[in-house]
Amino acid sequence: LKLNKAFLMAVGEKKQLKRISSFHQKRFDKLSGIYISKIKQGNHSNIKSISMFQLVKSFLKFSGNHKQVKRLIKSGYFYINKKKCEHIGFPIGLMDNITIPKIKKNYRLFVSRKGQLKLFKTSFWENDLKLSKISSISSINRRYRLITTEDKHIIKYFYRDIKIDDSILFTLTDNKVVQIIHCKIGALVIITNGSNKGQIGKIFKITHNFNFKKTLHLALLNGQKLVKNVTDTLIIGEHMIPFISLNERVKSK
Repeated sequence: LKLNKAFLMAVGEKKQLKRISSFHQKRFDKLSGIYISKIKQGNHSNIKSISMFQLVKSFLKFSGNHKQVKRLIKSGYFYINKKKCEHIGFPIGLMDNITIPKIKKNYRLFVSRKGQLKLFKTSFWENDLKLSKISSISSINRRYRLITTEDKHIIKYFYRDIKIDDSILFTLTDNKVVQIIHCKIGALVIITNGSNKGQIGKIFKITHNFNFKKTLHLALLNGQKLVKNVTDTLIIGEHMIPFISLNERVKSK
């Protein structure tokens, strides 16, 4: 029997990804090979996340070849948001905390000024805090509400003055809310998508488009003014005071 070649091909999801098809903000070198490890499905999108294999090899640069990286990850030396991670394709997204107890170092995946994903060192007390955007709100009863963040964290809270697109600062150990940062005039935001990704600015005007979605008018720290959709930003502070440590110094304009 003569069978078609397309019938004999393997069926299923590919386990590898070509480096040339990866996104620019992941900053992979041309000499890093043809293929890179593929991110498995999780709480983050492929644009705003990297895999555990890419973190150890390209960002931390702990080892050279594939076997050494895989052996390190399988040993359980790395903790993502206070949970042990042993999967090479586990997605690590924006604002995630990385802990390495063996060398006593803590990192946070953040966006640099050039718009690329980068690791920044954090202190021990800040490693327990997580900042995320609120994606949905559901009420349990008259008092309590369930808050769902962009990275699928579910938090029970009693505060009623909460809206979608606000930011929430909470602890990873017991899911206690530390601060609610509202999306309002005077708030400090960082752009997470687009050509100005990584830039920090202040909201001076809020409008609504024809779909009743918020449009933010921002004044960046370099003096530039632009308009961004609320889905492309993240609220990180109020009155030019950030609630997380930044790599650059924030000055009031």
